[in-house]
Amino acid sequence: MSLKTDQTAINVLPAVMRETGISTVVVPFVALMDDLVTRATAMGVDCIRFRSSMNSGREGVPRAARLVFVSADVVSSAQFSGYVDGLLCVGLLQRIFIDECHTAITDFGYRAKLSELIGLHRFGRPMVLLTATLPVVLEDWFRGEMLAKSVIIVRDRTIKLNCRYEVRE
Repeated sequence: MSLKTDQTAINVLPAVMRETGISTVVVPFVALMDDLVTRATAMGVDCIRFRSSMNSGREGVPRAARLVFVSADVVSSAQFSGYVDGLLCVGLLQRIFIDECHTAITDFGYRAKLSELIGLHRFGRPMVLLTATLPVVLEDWFRGEMLAKSVIIVRDRTIKLNCRYEVRE
C-alpha cells in the first residue's frame, strides 16, 4: 500500500478483516483522533475511543472493540496498561499503531507524555509507526529513541490530488 493511500485505511484494514484480533491506534492530537474515530465509524468498523475514566467506574469497563483509539497522553496510564494487559491475557491484542509517530521525538519538549510511547514495547506486539513528515536526517535519531533499530521504512511521494499550486511572476 502506497503512502499515497489514505492513512486511515492502514489503521482500519486489520479491523475489517476476519479473525485479526484487536488493533490499538495511538493518536497524539485530539482533532486527529476525532477525525479517525468518525471515519472508522462511518466505514462500519467496530471501534472505541479509550478514556482513562472508562476504568475508574465512571463509564464502565471498556469493551473489546476491533479498533481501540487512545490518546498518546493516556498510553502510559495504569488504566490503559491494565486494559491492554487484559487483552493480551486473552490473546486479543494483535498490533499497535502509532499515528504521527514523529511527534515522539519532535514534540516531547512541550508534551512529556510523548516520550513515554517507547513503553509500548513492553506489550510485545508488532508496532506500526506511521508518519508522512519524518525527515530522512532524523531517521537514525528516531530509530534510537523508539528502540526501532530493525524497522523497515517505506518512503514514497506524498501526493494530494485535490491541491494545486500556481507560481506567478
